[in-house]
Amino acid sequence: MEKICFLCRNRKANRFCPSLKQTLCSQCCGQSRYRTVNCVEGCRFLIDSRRQALKRLINLSGDGKFELTWFEVLHNLRLALVKIGEEQGVNFTGLEAITALENVLDTLKVRSAKLIYEFKSPNPNVQKAIEMLTKVLEWHERGENGAKQVELSQLAACVRYLLVQVKLAKEKGINFLELIAAAVGRSFLRGNESIISR
Repeated sequence: MEKICFLCRNRKANRFCPSLKQTLCSQCCGQSRYRTVNCVEGCRFLIDSRRQALKRLINLSGDGKFELTWFEVLHNLRLALVKIGEEQGVNFTGLEAITALENVLDTLKVRSAKLIYEFKSPNPNVQKAIEMLTKVLEWHERGENGAKQVELSQLAACVRYLLVQVKLAKEKGINFLELIAAAVGRSFLRGNESIISR
């Protein structure tokens, strides 16, 4: 007898979900991933999904070498954006992500000139994103919480890189926030470990 998907009760179940401890069809697995199912980090379907999402991100910018070199920083910046979107009641948009990244980049430019000024946004979603992105950048600039220490100019390059990706995604009609949500883990990285999110 053929197994039926635990969630939809309609399609053939072809993969085991370690989180639900049930078999699912591929469609329910993909649609439920981190939405209605709290996926286990080691799930091979989750890992494959992340790999595919990262390939799509690399295809947006065409710079796999930059992705590999700055993977930890890019992952942490992307996760900061994802966490804003996952907050209850927050409808965080790609346009707000662009504004936040531009403001953070402007702040980094001012700081590199040895001036002190932080750009503030009247939009609460943008301001939350600026604060979270800035926190991640400070971890890396100072090497705090076990994060890889990175020079300010390289951090600015990572922010510029993400900004280009978001803009390209917008031009191509790709939901950048959904794409990065599929590409990142749920913990901030520090070397091979995770930084406890605060």
